[in-house]
Amino acid sequence: MSFNVRYDELFYDAANISMDNWPNRREFQVALLNFYKPDVIGMQEPLGHQVQYFAENMSDYKWIGVGREDGINEGEYNPIFYKKDKIEALSSGTFWLSQNPETVSKSWDSGYTRICSWALFQLKESGSKFYFFNTHFDSKGENARLESAKLINEKINDLDTDIPVIVTGDFNFTEDSEVYTEITSNGLSDSKKASIEEPYGPEGTFNGFKFNRTPKHRIDYIFVNQRIKVLRYGVLTDSNHQRYPSDHFPVNIYVEIPR
Repeated sequence: MSFNVRYDELFYDAANISMDNWPNRREFQVALLNFYKPDVIGMQEPLGHQVQYFAENMSDYKWIGVGREDGINEGEYNPIFYKKDKIEALSSGTFWLSQNPETVSKSWDSGYTRICSWALFQLKESGSKFYFFNTHFDSKGENARLESAKLINEKINDLDTDIPVIVTGDFNFTEDSEVYTEITSNGLSDSKKASIEEPYGPEGTFNGFKFNRTPKHRIDYIFVNQRIKVLRYGVLTDSNHQRYPSDHFPVNIYVEIPR
């Protein structure tokens, strides 16, 4: 699953009182995740205290990740949660979407510091390994998004080509963009197009908390390499009392990973 859970609005503006604020959404988010029980979840935007809340209330999971502003705990995370009874993390790390990816930095026309967290996982039952990348592209810089896509493709090029790769994220681009063309130019496929079964749910993934408005923009994706077979793809539009758990819908896929 890829899920932009949205940051805690009150952390940035304590006077911004809304029914869509994090304290009014967090229980719903945890209930949704504990119900669907994805084996691996790539989240975007949570701050450290939000990550801790998920960890405390999702007992089936372990997680990896760092804050983007200092590589430790400051700023938003791109955490990866994984089912601890089924999956083992063999290695993990984070790089910055910049010209200096190994250090805290931002480049190009990026409006914010951006990161990509990753892990090499192994399925405990079969021994199969797979890489999982989770990222959040910049919302302001068009060139930053393009260069970030190139950087991720470069990172994947350095990996063992026999190991499956999954890339989740809020990419802040649409399918008709140059960035989409770039990220799918090097062996990654859009899981929606690769799905064997008919895709489920709406086209758009950004709802903006507008319950009565049809979402039009698909900016959240899960990409896979050729070693992954996508069985099903869905955009989950769960709501409670006509409110969404986030301003983005979760994107959920079922895959087959070769032994």
